[in-house]
Amino acid sequence: YYFFKGSLDKDVRWDGVIEPVFIVSELLDQPNSQVSVGLRKRAALIQQKEARGYQDLDARLKQMLMQNNKPRIALFCGKTSIVLMDVFSALGEAKSYYCFTEHRINLIDKWAIIHALAQGDKKYDVIAIVRGGGPGLEIFDDVAIAEASLLLNPILVTAIGHAQDNTLLQQLADKQFSTPTALGNYLLETAVPHTHLPLQ
Repeated sequence: YYFFKGSLDKDVRWDGVIEPVFIVSELLDQPNSQVSVGLRKRAALIQQKEARGYQDLDARLKQMLMQNNKPRIALFCGKTSIVLMDVFSALGEAKSYYCFTEHRINLIDKWAIIHALAQGDKKYDVIAIVRGGGPGLEIFDDVAIAEASLLLNPILVTAIGHAQDNTLLQQLADKQFSTPTALGNYLLETAVPHTHLPLQ
């Protein structure tokens, strides 16, 4: 990470688009601030995840489906969210090849998220955090949530926000999807080769 002092300005491109511009006035080689401590902690967590390794969601699901076992997937979403409709709409009839459990929690309360992760640790094959875009996504940059995610035994999946969002939790997930719909499409495509198998 590099740390700069500077000011924000704007630039108008030839096609009329206004772009923000950051004008650097000073490079800070050795920053000593709470922000830099937080950034170093984030980098350390990412290194820790890389050292531990990312679990292979594709292989796990395909193996279970081939063995005629329904993968147990916990879907964490907001208390009043309708975002799971996007997942199930994309998944269609292939929903029956998975065992889904919905967990509606307060996704702006970090302790609620941490508690839910701990509760689901031994129960599921996959934990998926599903949320649409908009304000409040910064909760998934919280270091305490990130640390809790590293303790999980199930595969951690995120389907958060929009394609351009990339929070710390998404970087630590074993697999991340750009949208909830993308998660549903992935589960459909994974199940399709096994649709000829009888379900238990």
